[in-house]
Formats: sequence, C-alpha cells, structure tokens
Amino acid sequence: MAARYADTNSVATLLATVSDRIVEVLDVGQLDEDSRRSLARVNRHMAGISAMLTAEVIEAESQDDEIRWYRTMAHHVGSTSVLREFGWRASKALYDARLAWLDEIDSMSDSELERIPGIGRVSRAEIRATLNRYYWRCDPGESEQLWLAIIKRLRQVLDFRYLPQNERVRVLDGIALAERVLADRALADATAPRAIA
Repeated sequence: MAARYADTNSVATLLATVSDRIVEVLDVGQLDEDSRRSLARVNRHMAGISAMLTAEVIEAESQDDEIRWYRTMAHHVGSTSVLREFGWRASKALYDARLAWLDEIDSMSDSELERIPGIGRVSRAEIRATLNRYYWRCDPGESEQLWLAIIKRLRQVLDFRYLPQNERVRVLDGIALAERVLADRALADATAPRAIA
C-alpha cells in the first residue's frame, strides 16, 4: 500500500476494530435498552465511516495506477505505450524486452523483431503496419487517422483531474508535436518525440 494512504487505512482499521468490540459488548447483553440502542447507532456510523475510508484508499490507489499509465502516455508521443491503445497486441512483449521507442523498433530488422519473446510473424506484420502509419509511409488517410487518435487521447489525458502540472506541460508539448506532424503530414525527425520525454 502506498505510504501516503497508510494513515487513512489505519483509521479505517481502527474504526473496524472498535466496531467489532462494540458488537461483542452488545452480545453480552448486560446493558439497558437505551445504552444498547445508542451503542448500536454509534456502531453503524463507525462501520459506515470505516467502509467509506477503505473505499477511498482503494480508489486513490487505483487512481495512482491510472496516473502512472497516463504519465507514460503523456511523456512519450514516440513510445510504444502511445500506440498500445491503437491495436498493438505486441506492446507487452516490447515492454518486457525494454523497447520503449518507436524509432528504435523501426530500425530493427524483421528477424530481430521476431526474436523478441512474444513477437511472431503476425505481431511483426502488425508492428510494421502501425509504424508505416505512424511515419506516413502508407496511405496518408490512414496516417492522419492514427495521429488524430493520438491527439484525441492526449487531450483526454488533460481532463484527468489528478494530473500534476509538470505532467500537464508534457502532455501539451506532445499535443503540439502531434499537431505539427499532422500539419506537415510527416514526422520529419523520427527521434523528435524523445525531446519531450
């Protein structure tokens, strides 16, 4: 569990423990009716607060995972993570092989690609087709669709409410680069996306 949620989680655990103790006291049956009702009411409130705090911790941790993924998207207009969403089944194999940049993958031969565990002929063909769209080496309409999708995805990242300001700047830089590529209908410098990483 992330350290910053430890206090919230500790409070939730404490409330759950106290709630359990109240149930034990209520089960003993040595209290008058008014006291039993009051304790039962307090117990319901504490159990509710405990559940709410636990849910907040789980949600916050889940959002941390999202932030990490969005950061990858935001930083690297030229990375495999940007195109993961657009049909790359092979992206995990590339990630496991520690290949992050599209220009380094583009410079590999077919046999080098196929030697990567998890990349076969079908995946290799898929990678080549996507790279051709990315680098405008095929039908311009297909390349344009890909770059529009990248811009759309990066704009969605800007709507993420937990995105830190420094990450927002990188997303905006990524969008600006993608818009220039669209205007020029070419990615003139294959390594240009690395500059905003």
